[in-house]
Amino acid sequence: MKTAALLLLFSIFHIQLFAQIKTSIHAGPLFATGKYGGDWKNTFATNKNTGWAVSTSIEIPIAKKVFFNTAVEVANKKFTYKMPPPTLFTFQRTEQCTYLSIKPSVQVLVIKHHAFSVTAGAGFFAGIALGGKYTETADSVWGSPTNVSGKLKIGNTTGNSYKKTDAGISLQITGRYKKFIIPLMADFSFTSNIPNQYSTDPYGMPMATASTRKWRSLYAGIGYSFPLNKRK
Repeated sequence: MKTAALLLLFSIFHIQLFAQIKTSIHAGPLFATGKYGGDWKNTFATNKNTGWAVSTSIEIPIAKKVFFNTAVEVANKKFTYKMPPPTLFTFQRTEQCTYLSIKPSVQVLVIKHHAFSVTAGAGFFAGIALGGKYTETADSVWGSPTNVSGKLKIGNTTGNSYKKTDAGISLQITGRYKKFIIPLMADFSFTSNIPNQYSTDPYGMPMATASTRKWRSLYAGIGYSFPLNKRK
């Protein structure tokens, strides 16, 4: 009898929980930059550039005002760096790399008014680089400008290379109105995207380095959220 009662309670809890599980999808622009450290911290001036991100997630309630969110994201991170003036040699390069990431987080309801609500939370992300490309312009007082473009190499290889993995922390705020959502995310990478052993100099030649370059990005999207199972 006790076993049957426990099974009944578990079934009711499972049905109620599943009825509240939501899935969502959203997309929008992503503004990223690579923050230099080490030997190259004062060598290059960096500018944010506009990429994009697409994400799908599942929200599982774990308390009245708290839920667990796990997302799968495809993000194109893009930034520009150049040699700051004054100099006889000008150099500017734009790089973009696409990542597939998993982003678990804990979200808390902070505002609710009728159909409008705001949640805030934080979590971690871990991703792998899928590929990327670069464009480069170099000029000097001694010759004509040169333009170069190509694909990035992924892994610990020399020349135009990015590390395979990326990981960091994600801070999130999401506005919600009925089934529409507007997520804002600030991501800070813990790991350097420059390979451990080598990087390249402004001429594209491999060189040993003690430099680091970590992604910083801000995402603003718009999307749609709906329950996996409608209540009857």
